[in-house]
Amino acid sequence: MESCAAFSSFDTTTTGAAARRMPGLERLPLKTAFVIQHDWTEEVLVRLSELMQLPVGWDGYRAKPLSRENAVFALSLLSVVMDQSKPLPSIVPTVSGSVRIEWHTLRGDVELRVNRPNSVHAWFSCVDEEEEPEVDLTFDFKIVSAWLDEIKGTNVAIERAAA
Repeated sequence: MESCAAFSSFDTTTTGAAARRMPGLERLPLKTAFVIQHDWTEEVLVRLSELMQLPVGWDGYRAKPLSRENAVFALSLLSVVMDQSKPLPSIVPTVSGSVRIEWHTLRGDVELRVNRPNSVHAWFSCVDEEEEPEVDLTFDFKIVSAWLDEIKGTNVAIERAAA
């Protein structure tokens, strides 16, 4: 697997129709291959763009919008762990300008908090295992990919929506 640090040097700007549908996206550096190769990419880009555009105090207090650096790193991280077989994550802002990336399925949960580039707190829970490991990661996300493979299955959010 590639490390997320490998993507930090890319600065290809998204333009055209995608940028018009997603205001603010033109300021998010992207590797062009993201848009071409993955079905999940556009939805993630839209969400990251929305979170970057949150006003200061979006929580009613002093919450910060998602920082550009954290958005780019989150996208890079996802490009390493995602493939077409993995469920789409929920992407949630935090009050500090960081972001949580979460997968919740009937088989288990994976939660990542991107504090800043190369600083990710990861947590895993699976119905088949008693332990719930928590680890701090920098650039090697093989364990996250393995966790996602373990919990693949029905996405809880999708199943609830269908009910």
